[in-house]
Amino acid sequence: MIKAYIKKILLNLDDYFKNKNLNRYYEVIKDINNFEKKMNNFSSKDFLDKTIEFKKRLKFNNDINKLLPEAFALVKVACNKIFNINLFDTQLIGSIILHEGKIAEMMTGEGKTISIILSAYLNSLNSNVHIVTMNDYLAKRDSENNKDVFNLLGMTVGINIPEMSIYNKKKSYKCNIVYGTGNEYVFDYLKDNMIFDIKDKIQSKLDYVIIDEIDSILIDESKIPLIISENNNVNIDIYIKINNLVKFFLYKKNNKYLYIDINYKNKTIIFNELGYRLLEKIMIKLSFINKRYELYKDNNSTILKYMINAIKVNIFFKKDIDYLVIDKNILIIDENTGRISNDRRWSNGIHQAIEAKENVFIKNENKILSSITFNNYFNLYKKISGITGTASNEKDEFKYIYNLNIVSIPTNKPVIRKDYNDLLFFTEDSKIEYIIKDIKKRLKNYQPILIGTTSIKKSELLSYFLNKNNIKHKILNAKYHKLEAEIISQAGKPKSVTISTNMAGRGTDIILGGNYKYILKKNNYDIEKKYKLKNKFKFLNSKVINSGGLHVIGTERNESRRIDNQLIGRSGRQGDPGSSQFLISIEDDLIKRFIPENIIEIIKNSSKNIDYISNSWIDKMIKSAQSKIEKNNFEIRKELILYDNIFNIQRTTLYKIRNNLLNDYQLNKIFNSINDEIVLNYIKNNITSSYSSSLDNYYNYKKIFNLIIYELKEIYPFILEIKNIFFLKNIKNLKVNLLKYITNFIHYYYNENFNFKKINYIKKIILLKVLDFFWKYHIEDIEYLKNNIFLRSYINKDPKEEFKLESFNKFNNIINNWKKYSLIIINIILYISKKNFLKQKELILKLNKYDFIINNDELFNLLNTLN
Repeated sequence: MIKAYIKKILLNLDDYFKNKNLNRYYEVIKDINNFEKKMNNFSSKDFLDKTIEFKKRLKFNNDINKLLPEAFALVKVACNKIFNINLFDTQLIGSIILHEGKIAEMMTGEGKTISIILSAYLNSLNSNVHIVTMNDYLAKRDSENNKDVFNLLGMTVGINIPEMSIYNKKKSYKCNIVYGTGNEYVFDYLKDNMIFDIKDKIQSKLDYVIIDEIDSILIDESKIPLIISENNNVNIDIYIKINNLVKFFLYKKNNKYLYIDINYKNKTIIFNELGYRLLEKIMIKLSFINKRYELYKDNNSTILKYMINAIKVNIFFKKDIDYLVIDKNILIIDENTGRISNDRRWSNGIHQAIEAKENVFIKNENKILSSITFNNYFNLYKKISGITGTASNEKDEFKYIYNLNIVSIPTNKPVIRKDYNDLLFFTEDSKIEYIIKDIKKRLKNYQPILIGTTSIKKSELLSYFLNKNNIKHKILNAKYHKLEAEIISQAGKPKSVTISTNMAGRGTDIILGGNYKYILKKNNYDIEKKYKLKNKFKFLNSKVINSGGLHVIGTERNESRRIDNQLIGRSGRQGDPGSSQFLISIEDDLIKRFIPENIIEIIKNSSKNIDYISNSWIDKMIKSAQSKIEKNNFEIRKELILYDNIFNIQRTTLYKIRNNLLNDYQLNKIFNSINDEIVLNYIKNNITSSYSSSLDNYYNYKKIFNLIIYELKEIYPFILEIKNIFFLKNIKNLKVNLLKYITNFIHYYYNENFNFKKINYIKKIILLKVLDFFWKYHIEDIEYLKNNIFLRSYINKDPKEEFKLESFNKFNNIINNWKKYSLIIINIILYISKKNFLKQKELILKLNKYDFIINNDELFNLLNTLN
């Protein structure tokens, strides 16, 4: 009783603060409406003049918030003029929340796309605005649909989708507002950090980003890094040989793997003692290694990697759930959108292991050149905001990781959708049987039905049963993704049945009766035909409303309640009637994995002779299981972000160096600084504190000087030309004066012998290429470290602290190697260009030693630029 009473008080307090916050927004809306009255008769010129006026006012007074009511009023009038609609107060509230750098939680069909327009316009007055959509189709649709409004307001609109030329991308980024997908913005950022000329930079400043369906992008997709890679030539036979050995390690005894230990939470696999012994025996027999304990040597670590990958793909990666096999190619299914990710391949040998498993052609493994997660990329923006219908479930994660608050906005019209209790079936067959009967009953009443499934495999299995029962239907999954917009646009027609995988079609409203505007866009009808079509769809709309609206069937509960809510939210938009129900069975993945077997037995025994049961206790049990999974997933993401943030510091440092190298002034500053550092290190190594600065040691100093010069010859082949006159005057403050003397000679040599522009070009290209080379191997190193660092916990060390320490040591090493090898290659090239043929031959042989960093053709092209 006391618990319930406290809960009631807390809920009332929560409602009180929510309403108090919303009241603040309604006060702003009054001001917006007052300004709107003065603008209702604006001409096209008036809109442009007002935008110019706003920009001028912002120059004198930097507070953009003071402009909000007037700017939003202007957009409201523009939307009325272009779309012939009057914006709801709830849409205006959504826009204010977006401007404040928060997440606006708005239900499906509440006009989220329009809310984005207002905030985008206001912020584009003094910033670049990037809008992120779920897919290319939505980026195209929204940019085209909203372009006229933005143009009326004097703003330009660009689009950023795959396969655009660099010229068109640059043009788009120059626009005030850009629509695109998260992937495309990220890839542009990564490519910008791989260029060799500042003119090739694509992306504009990262000022303000609005993310549509923000929960999908910043929560669901946050753990997968986006990667730019190149082919890494590996003997593909090894994948086939290793794949043939997998069966030995998947042996189970008493339903437990005998040779491996599995962490399902982190999806990691390690060999136990028996497993290592078996692996050693097999590897010795196949001549991969010669004797025991050789597996632990560094040069054999790849054998372990390939073996673990082969086991992983057999346990964790499932055909038609995680990937498709089409035309002998492995295509990844995006677990969040249900769509095929055409341009993606799993890295670290996973994709090749799946190709071996499925007996298709094995393509070369990719070496990662550059990568970043959505989390780290979007945190580069000065301001982030987003909009979605399902964010509240993840409010702790949004706050913890992105420092984003969520504001839930009431619907414009009350939600009248009926959400029925789950039905729990005792067999999968009885569940399918019930679904068929339920569909047939609803079709008699002309009701449209949307059926949500959790995988392609399950969507096709259900399609098979519907075909068997002569039920016409459309299927929407990764195999039919090109028909997505068309299928979803007509999923609200009378008697339509649509089977969909999770989230497919998200971002497109299901309109009751069907979407006649979609038909108009696809066909060039005359006015009479348009009028008839409109009336036909009006009739169909009323028919579906009378049938009870769109009915949603969930065939399985997802691990996340939020994903379930996304499916439910497809029905009952804008006060429409509708209904939803989840039909689940004890054979479902969620039930099998997270509901204890003894509980299932109790339910079975207490419900004999019936096919299903339904009560609030089952709902609570499933909610509890989902809550545990969501908490667990949050912990995994938190841990991944901790590791990624450590790596992100290194990436940010390296990208800063890289960007500075593209600027001539900074380039020379860095180059001179590297020279000073290298020379000073050689001086320190040869002069110890035991040397006195008295003139008695003159010959000693001369000897040291010669030794330093001799050692520097490795990096500066021309250093032997230096005159040994330093010690006539400069024995005091030896290190400082010696550094000054040697570096002055180095700079003199460069300035006297080479054209400034030409030598700058050589410096820039070599410094960038050598930096990229070491960074590429560092990424691979860190990936390996990250995947294996958990083993340190077995020797009572904190994996996170170990990762931090070791990764920064590795990073410092690559920076030191970058400095040293860059100077060696630059100086050899410069020296070759000044020497006679015989001397050149000797130096060219020396240069060949470094073709593992930069290939010979590139080196000789650089050499030719000096001649």
